[in-house]
Amino acid sequence: MSELVKKYGIHRATVRTHLTRAGIAPRDRVPDDPNGDDYLRLYNQGIGLTTIARRHGTTPSKVRTQLIKRGVDLRG
Repeated sequence: MSELVKKYGIHRATVRTHLTRAGIAPRDRVPDDPNGDDYLRLYNQGIGLTTIARRHGTTPSKVRTQLIKRGVDLRG
């Protein structure tokens, strides 16, 4: 998308509109974490975000993002 913005000198939203009209789905902005399925497994076992993050050497925020991407309703 960035290349098209530079090439044609138009706004990102305009590029997105044209791509959508052409039937081209935009890429997912959140890259998939290879540990995401394990985060989900651990979370479903009742383990908290901070503990999962420590086990995998990442941040609770990144764990949360991957869980949401997988459709999880987070515990409050």
